Amino acid sequence: MKKKESPYFDGLDQMDIKAIESLPCFWQQCFLKRFFKKLEEKNINKCEVCNKANNNEDVKKLTANYQLLSSTLSQYTNLKNKSVRHISVNALISVSKALNVSIDYLLGIESSEQHNLTDIFEETGLTEKSIYALQQNSKAPDFINSFLQSKELTNLLRLVNQIFYSDYITKDILSAYSKSLRDIIVSAYSKYMESTLPIEMKEETFKVALYNEIKNNNITLNKEYISFNVSKDRFSQITVLSKRTNIELSQAFLNDTVSCVYGILSYANSSDYYRNALSNSFSKIVDEFLTTKSEKLLKDLGNYAKLDKTNNSIDK
Repeated sequence: MKKKESPYFDGLDQMDIKAIESLPCFWQQCFLKRFFKKLEEKNINKCEVCNKANNNEDVKKLTANYQLLSSTLSQYTNLKNKSVRHISVNALISVSKALNVSIDYLLGIESSEQHNLTDIFEETGLTEKSIYALQQNSKAPDFINSFLQSKELTNLLRLVNQIFYSDYITKDILSAYSKSLRDIIVSAYSKYMESTLPIEMKEETFKVALYNEIKNNNITLNKEYISFNVSKDRFSQITVLSKRTNIELSQAFLNDTVSCVYGILSYANSSDYYRNALSNSFSKIVDEFLTTKSEKLLKDLGNYAKLDKTNNSIDK
């Protein structure tokens, strides 16, 4: 028995895929791949496709008494045949209605399954999954509309970008140092923050704290240690700095390290502030939505109350 290597429900395996890709017509390749893909997603077979098609009102409007037969569909999709027939217009329409996808999707003209989704993709940049999520949650559009119209949105996006890029830069710069050296640098900065008055906070003061932390760990800042614990690019920069300024390699290492990490460590120290600001910004948007929804609800209740009074007056 032939081993199936593909997850397709209707039995499409790797040999079948190769057979499809060997067909000279591109749109026929697309049709077959997407046809079997939809069978898998919907967990149906060809007979069920025919049944769905023949019960579709649009298919019933095709030529008189048209029916999509299983034997006919197999002529267009049976890869065991020496020559796979090109699908007819009526059959193509029937399959698209049965699978609830556009003909353009089946033929590879569009990547989205429906024309209306393609228009939304182009206009908004939303993904297909996002659009389906909105369609499946009837209450989501209300909040999304409020979210997008909020004046606070610009500030929220600014904070998101600031946190993302700052975190990215921090990780990128610190990746130039070994884990053990990173731990020493972070420890030195923590002690520096705890023991230094705000007016004395500057790179020179941190450099002293870093030197003391290295010394407390019984580390000798020689060429072997530095080259082993920093990246090749970083070591090259330190070497150039040492020669250009005519200072020892250990001093060049301290100067270069402080210059690289001081700014990002200062940001990391205040990252809680930015994350709290982000949380507050999002809370403002939610509060705006809840306020608007409450006002609308109160207005609707007021209208119902007026209507009820009018009806009571009529009854009397």
